[in-house]
Amino acid sequence: MNKRIYVIIFSSFYKAAYAQDVLSNIGIKSTIKKAPSELSMNCSYALYISFSKTDLHNNISYNTSTESSKDVNYNTSYDILSIARILKQSRLPYNNIYQLSGKKYERLRL
Repeated sequence: MNKRIYVIIFSSFYKAAYAQDVLSNIGIKSTIKKAPSELSMNCSYALYISFSKTDLHNNISYNTSTESSKDVNYNTSYDILSIARILKQSRLPYNNIYQLSGKKYERLRL
């Protein structure tokens, strides 16, 4: 399945956890992890969100997490621009948003 994975960097675990709660309340699934060292020099945390390209087109929302792949959940009701707006409206400052392409992170300018 073709998917897009986005990584939203926050300056602290608490900001990332609060953002996860806000997004969860509107049906957006995410996973919190320590931010990759190549994206942040300090002790930042990241929110990982994955979208299936097919389901973005169909606008169907579902969760496909299993025991073997708990890292990424699929959500298709929103796109990354909508998520950035929601975080800004909720006064949740994030450092940057990246798209993971293979093993490379591409910074998005939203």
